[in-house]
Amino acid sequence: MKMLSFAAVFGASVCAGVSCAAAEAGACAPVGDDVPLLSEVSPEARPYVELLLKCAAVVERINVLQDSIRDRVSADAAAPRLGSLYRELQDLMGKARTMPEPDAEVKQQVEQVLHQVLEQPMARLIQGVMYLALNQCFESDALRELLDRLDQAGLSPS
Repeated sequence: MKMLSFAAVFGASVCAGVSCAAAEAGACAPVGDDVPLLSEVSPEARPYVELLLKCAAVVERINVLQDSIRDRVSADAAAPRLGSLYRELQDLMGKARTMPEPDAEVKQQVEQVLHQVLEQPMARLIQGVMYLALNQCFESDALRELLDRLDQAGLSPS
């Protein structure tokens, strides 16, 4: 039951953390001008959108990896990489928290992009974590320990 509780809390706090990132974001590796979303926002909103795109890419990599878990062997193999990806997402959200609050116009632009790029991937991430929890992490001690560490460390990410 602890795993199901973790899955619910994790999913909610990731969404809250990424929403926080959308509202406060900034520093990340530049994303090329060829990304349509960047050309659709003001220059002031670009750093925030770049971070959202970076978060979305990490979330997608987590989703692909979680989707590959079907048994204990694949769960054991995926656990270290999942840990790295969750830490990467946590780092991005940490960067977001250091940025100043955007003005209302920029915040509105960022929220629109947030819904475009993260709504479905985040829902999929939450479903993936719940799937793992419902399947008892496929009896993988490595995966179970990872989820427990994420929970204990508050990397649910907040």
